[in-house]
Amino acid sequence: MNTSKWAKAFAIDYKGTLCSDDFEVDNDIFIRDCPFPTLNKGWRNQADYEEGDCSVQYKDLYGSSYTTKCMFYSLIAFIPFCFSLHYLNIVHKNRIAKGSKSINLMEKLFGLNALFTVVLTISGIDIDSVSGIIGIIPHAALVGIGIACVCTVLCLLVGTWVTILSSKGKVQTQPDWLKKATKVSFFVFYIGEAVFGCVEYIPGLLPAPAQINSYGSFSGTCNAVKNGLMGVMLLFWMGVGLKFGLGVTSKLESGSAGPSKEAKKIAFMCKTMSVAIFVGASYKFIFIPFRMGKVVVMDYPCSEDAGFVSIVGLLLTFISYLVVLANKPGSPKAKVNPQKSVSGTTTVSTSSSDP
Repeated sequence: MNTSKWAKAFAIDYKGTLCSDDFEVDNDIFIRDCPFPTLNKGWRNQADYEEGDCSVQYKDLYGSSYTTKCMFYSLIAFIPFCFSLHYLNIVHKNRIAKGSKSINLMEKLFGLNALFTVVLTISGIDIDSVSGIIGIIPHAALVGIGIACVCTVLCLLVGTWVTILSSKGKVQTQPDWLKKATKVSFFVFYIGEAVFGCVEYIPGLLPAPAQINSYGSFSGTCNAVKNGLMGVMLLFWMGVGLKFGLGVTSKLESGSAGPSKEAKKIAFMCKTMSVAIFVGASYKFIFIPFRMGKVVVMDYPCSEDAGFVSIVGLLLTFISYLVVLANKPGSPKAKVNPQKSVSGTTTVSTSSSDP
């Protein structure tokens, strides 16, 4: 393929060419002159341009703005991590004090949220993978595991609501369709995000020209398929959660003069989580038509501002705070008759028959 037009343009105005609004090429045939996250040493000063000299780093251009960005996202993720560990300890002590041997729903939720937030904290240290601390593939794996944890929390909560409404009498059992849906969802969530999130960066999935200096570039088709599957699964659980979550509220309200504390908590949880899931699903779907059949390359640092807003980072962190705030447990109780209680927390969703 002839790349002389780009080489000539770079020699004349390297940064100006790459940052020009007119520089629109098909990523399938565009060959990066320097692998991500490096640039030619003539990026700052055209007089220093030397073909093949990729000695300038993205992080050097961003400076303190990128450091501040990373510190912010790590810190806001570390806060719910601490609360998750604290609340996990409380619900664990509550369960032990009440004589229950089975791990309850709240322990699962806070355990997953702790794993999720520690992953966010670590990935936030190098949130855009430009400083060399966390590479592209490890970062993709971390974020994928985090997203899968969030989706697992979703399944556990929705599964509890469905179990409550579908049960007759005192025995609570999961419907068969829910068990099957949960297994399929777990497979899609973890394989889709943690595995395919890394696979899409394999150079062999890219057209031959794009495989040169391809580090940081990923297959838009692989990414679109992954996002499509994830989006469908999220919409499914959003629909189920909204229907059965509101059903739990109605069921609790029917036996009293007004909404109980538990009913209000479930209604809040259901509506807020449904909104968060819808936003997540929309984010998955919105890029599909633009990435299918394309190669997606990392942006050039045309501004020395690292860009403070990370939509994925903010959305995932918001969900972690939601889990903590909506499931705050009561204080540990030292004396409890284990024969009269099987619940591990103050909420209705802590049945001993947790999914």
